[in-house]
Amino acid sequence: MKTSAIQIFRGSEQILICSVARMQRTETMLERMRGLLGADALAPNTGLWINSCNSIHSFFMAFNIDVLYLDKNNNVLRVIKDMRPWRFNACWSARSVIELGQGQVDLLGIQLGDNVNCVS
Repeated sequence: MKTSAIQIFRGSEQILICSVARMQRTETMLERMRGLLGADALAPNTGLWINSCNSIHSFFMAFNIDVLYLDKNNNVLRVIKDMRPWRFNACWSARSVIELGQGQVDLLGIQLGDNVNCVS
């Protein structure tokens, strides 16, 4: 997996809302399928960006996550807070998904319509 930082902007003025310093990005089908399985938790300021994805599950996971569904322009279409293990969730119009640690959406102030940009 490739690791990079992301920045999240709001509005037509592109006001910087927050940054996530360590975002792992899936590059292969196997990485997308594995996701966070086997992880004990997600540290603050880290996450997983799953490309070519519009649905996720938390089967066999050991912790809750926050989820962002993104469109083709990386705008936030849907926000799921505190998704527990053994759940399924989808946003059929999404092109990718970002998984963050529980409570990170509120802590970072992320909202619908915000735009996600990869920094490095």
